[in-house]
Amino acid sequence: FAVRWIAKEAVFKSLGVEGKGAGAGMKDIEIGSDETGAPIVTLHGDAKAAATKAGVKSVNVSISHSETQAVAVAVAQF
Repeated sequence: FAVRWIAKEAVFKSLGVEGKGAGAGMKDIEIGSDETGAPIVTLHGDAKAAATKAGVKSVNVSISHSETQAVAVAVAQF
């Protein structure tokens, strides 16, 4: 669960928008998996609207973790 949350945080920051109230909430960012298990980003609601307004075409995310640490990098393509 923590790895997905960290991925959501990375995606949120890559969008370059303000927090909920003016931009997007974490509940509107979904981290799923494609058929090979690679992480994919799906934006909903306010996050999708904020990304569209900012000119974001797509967001890619990479995640990794060990027993004690997790890391995620997200790149928004404009």
